[in-house]
Amino acid sequence: MKAIILAAGRPSFTSLPISNLDLEGQQLLDIQISCLREGGVQDIVLVTGYRAQDVRRADIGIRVNSEWERSGSLGSLALARDLFDGSDDVLVLYGDTLFEPWVVRSLAEASGTVAALCLIERFNRDLGQYREFAEIEDGALRRVGAASDGHAVRSVFTGMCLVRRTKASALAGYLVELARQEKALHLGALFNLMLQRGVDVNAVLAERGWAELSSEAGYREALEDRILLERVIQIHVDWGQRAKRYDQLDWVNNDALLAAMVKVARDANPRRVLDVGTGSGKVLLGLRDAQGAGEFWGLDSSQEMLERIPSRDNLTLRLGDAETLEGIPDGHFDLVTARMVFHHINDTVRAARSVHRVLAGGGCFALCEGVPPSLRTVKWYTEMFRYKEDRKTLTEVDLINLMVSAGFTDVYTRTVIMRNASLNNWIDNSGIPQRNVDIIKQMHHDAPGYVREDYEMRFENGDCLMTWRFALTVGFKR
Repeated sequence: MKAIILAAGRPSFTSLPISNLDLEGQQLLDIQISCLREGGVQDIVLVTGYRAQDVRRADIGIRVNSEWERSGSLGSLALARDLFDGSDDVLVLYGDTLFEPWVVRSLAEASGTVAALCLIERFNRDLGQYREFAEIEDGALRRVGAASDGHAVRSVFTGMCLVRRTKASALAGYLVELARQEKALHLGALFNLMLQRGVDVNAVLAERGWAELSSEAGYREALEDRILLERVIQIHVDWGQRAKRYDQLDWVNNDALLAAMVKVARDANPRRVLDVGTGSGKVLLGLRDAQGAGEFWGLDSSQEMLERIPSRDNLTLRLGDAETLEGIPDGHFDLVTARMVFHHINDTVRAARSVHRVLAGGGCFALCEGVPPSLRTVKWYTEMFRYKEDRKTLTEVDLINLMVSAGFTDVYTRTVIMRNASLNNWIDNSGIPQRNVDIIKQMHHDAPGYVREDYEMRFENGDCLMTWRFALTVGFKR
């Protein structure tokens, strides 16, 4: 499933672009992307306009609507018309919306060729803040308009809609037709045209899990909706804040982890090295210092992280997406490393195949990931990490299978142990909301006996000291 976020206009209540709107220390766009990923979306394109230079995210496509002051949301959607190529279902949404992942999944599971999310309004809500209403009969959308006459179900058209691949080319044609009117139009106009042409639009009704931030009243209401905020913010990391504290993390500076990756490099004796998800450059600098001569490239999706690399001599640094490695030359590298980055990647197989693409024949891929201490702790480990970040739980077996599925051979793995790891050091320097810090610490104190046993937990001076496991998995391109 693909997604198009329409966020070109200027908000009425803030000087920020809507994508950068703050929600308890997190930017709206980061929350939207994370919820889309969790809802099953693979590819995301954002159409921005107002203060476009301030909207930056390396792992999605960004297009700029330079006519944002004169065009409506359909003008922005037209800039992404090529995504309606019939290769996948396409989710469209307004950029000023906050939503839970289950909303995305409910649209994906809905029947019909087009599904539109409609919010059933309660009598005590301020209906004036919404831009478009929906009239629904027998579960089908009948009309979208600026006002509702109370016919059938009175509801808000949220702007979130899913178009099946079978209807994609027709929708692209409707966009061209509406563009001839040469006036600012929003999604409601597109839906009304589809309804006039006999398209069956299924209305997916919801009573919760969505909020519109198009006005100051809507923004304040969302900030007061503690249940919604808990559900959408609990898994998000502020990478700008994390970058400032990243080098204070014990695991980042752990000699055993770095030594294990340097040993792989020495065995491979590479001339050209790429470190994917390089962060503040710990691994990249360690490889450069150990190898001496050669090319040393680092790639990361966070500009804040790249700016923290202390020494740039003989380094080539790129801002980019670890999943696609777009712009990285084919067959160029003898060694690719990735330490603690693949658990952030949505499509890990695609990322591993991208690594395979940029490696030369005989090249080596060294992938290091933190893993649960045992299979019986996987469920607890996964639940705990939900309060820290978007993260895949990867075991040693998962990493080996990943390498094999991406075409690597002679795959092997070794375990690196980090003893006396400090919970406080890790979680206090991770750039997450304080309430999530408190939840994670409490989960460790309340952990079942088998979790305490397998982590070798000790509670001392207000801290929890543990034994952590890391898997270094290595594969070769033949």
